[in-house]
Amino acid sequence: METTDKRNARRTNGSTVLAALVLHHQAAWRVLSDWESRLLANRLAATSIDRPVFISGLARAGTTILLRKLCELPEFAAHRYSDFPFLFTPYAWALLRRLMPASRQVPRERAHKDGIMVTAESPEAMEEMLWMAFFSHLHDPAVSNVLDDRVQRPEFESFLAEHIRKLMLTRGGQRYVSKNNYNVTRLSYLARMFPDARFLLPIRAPHAHVASLMKQHRLFCQIEHENEAARQHLKLVGHFEFGLDRRPINPGDHDTVAAVEACWERDEEARGWAKYWALVYRHLADRLGRASCPRTAPARLLHCPIYRRRAPRHRRRDVRGGAPLRLQRQ
Repeated sequence: METTDKRNARRTNGSTVLAALVLHHQAAWRVLSDWESRLLANRLAATSIDRPVFISGLARAGTTILLRKLCELPEFAAHRYSDFPFLFTPYAWALLRRLMPASRQVPRERAHKDGIMVTAESPEAMEEMLWMAFFSHLHDPAVSNVLDDRVQRPEFESFLAEHIRKLMLTRGGQRYVSKNNYNVTRLSYLARMFPDARFLLPIRAPHAHVASLMKQHRLFCQIEHENEAARQHLKLVGHFEFGLDRRPINPGDHDTVAAVEACWERDEEARGWAKYWALVYRHLADRLGRASCPRTAPARLLHCPIYRRRAPRHRRRDVRGGAPLRLQRQ
């Protein structure tokens, strides 16, 4: 009898092959995306993007929990695991999946081993694949990864807006919500593209946050050592937070990024992660405090409590995290 681990490995191998087929032929898939947009032109024109919500922050800050809580509200439309790897044509892929025999959805714990149970229809961070198709430097720690409001990339901006509209049509939602930890260096750019956007930026107490980052890095290194397909999958979807291909985000502070990488090379994991935590949230504090980025002012943010303690396991399985989550409708 096939074990769960073997089934998961086989599933990962298959999805990696399909993802490589898509991402190694991005030009063709962008043509297909344009074709899909033309077919849906009238419906897309009638679909407005209203107050999209962008959840971002350092990995393990609680972004997945926040995404799941918002997706419990019927007004929100988000990416799901099942959208992978055909993200460039979300509407057509959803139609095709409806024609396929329905498979039994059995919740299983995600690879992070953190008690969060998922199915193919669970919301997930998939947006980064789209950014990577247009920007080649986003995961190079040797250069600044910042995209601010001075960036002009009309082709991408039009593509992302149409993609959001198509996803809303596919889901039947009225507002888009995404989780993308790498958007921490793109707040100004997103605010320019979507003037009424809301940004949800959770902050977790640094000592607990660093401990969680260290645990996940060890876990993903082990997973990738045992399964090369899992490693390739994470690279294709743009997840470089942990594992053998770990890369820090560079918010424009080259010296601190170099110091973080030097700590990791010396196996000073705690020190390196602590420096990285300070780097990312110092960047966010600086950006939020600038008058040039008015749409990320506190009045425009969705608010959540700061995580101050480790949640009991039964409550983590209930995807609540630390203190009870209260979201302010905006």
